[in-house]
Amino acid sequence: MADVEINISVMPSVLTVPITEGEVAPKGVKLDIEKPKSIDDLTRRMLTLDYDLGEMAISTFIDARNRGVRVVGLPIFTSGRRFLQAGFHFSKTSGLEDLSEIKGRNVGVPQYWMSSSVWQRSMLQHDYGVGATDVIWVSYQPERGDLKPPPGVELRFDQSGRDARDLLRASEIDVSLSTGGGPMGSLDDVARPVFADKAAAEREYFQRTGTFPILHVTVMKEDLAEKEPWIAGALCEMYQQAKSLAQSREEPHDSASPGSGETTNQMRAVMGDDPWAFGIGNNRKALDVLVQAAHEQGMTRRQFAVEELFARELPDRFR
Repeated sequence: MADVEINISVMPSVLTVPITEGEVAPKGVKLDIEKPKSIDDLTRRMLTLDYDLGEMAISTFIDARNRGVRVVGLPIFTSGRRFLQAGFHFSKTSGLEDLSEIKGRNVGVPQYWMSSSVWQRSMLQHDYGVGATDVIWVSYQPERGDLKPPPGVELRFDQSGRDARDLLRASEIDVSLSTGGGPMGSLDDVARPVFADKAAAEREYFQRTGTFPILHVTVMKEDLAEKEPWIAGALCEMYQQAKSLAQSREEPHDSASPGSGETTNQMRAVMGDDPWAFGIGNNRKALDVLVQAAHEQGMTRRQFAVEELFARELPDRFR
């Protein structure tokens, strides 16, 4: 019997190197592997079903499921997991001291429906009593798909090409929300972090909620999952094998800001031996937060059951 050939696009991660280097592959499957330009580009291409398997921003994926796009998730999270406390900043001229004080203020986000924005709005609502309709939102990157804000939410899209730093400098936003990484990781010239001790804030959040936020998810074409129901499990096992191989090579280290897929001594001390666990059950708390937030914030018509997001045929350890 000939192997099933699939084309996949894999985000670079410590946990995916064994796949992209050809060290592991699922039995009965021939992989045509492509490196994506970015998670934004790959997310948009999965919306148009350009690949059999790839990664998506998880908020866009939930919206896609809500709209009936023929993609289905695998509970594999190899990149795009991070605590988001480092992404909260106050303008130095705002006079703000606490997130509970931001009602009526202008809040900047890259995209309103960006996964980090969905997470951070949930935190604002449930931890600080600030709902989406309590502030004025300013976004500065085009949304993916045809997503619009829900009724009652005031959102202005800044089309000038400026980023959060520019908007803060111009006093057009009082608060900036972002992932806290990459070029937006430091806003010291125009803003100050809401959480002065980022590591302590992340630790408190995890100890209180048991949640390691998920920003990306592995997805595949739903038609493929239905035509070859065994293949979802085979792909999950491939990712598990790749993760085990990658982690067996990992040297213990003490960085407070690990890269995608790394596990530091600090993470282990707070989160246990496998912060990057795969499977629905192992990530139930984070997934529950996401489906609740998507519905509360007006992205989905109803609140999904977590299992509705994922392929039906999965090995027990990934359920």
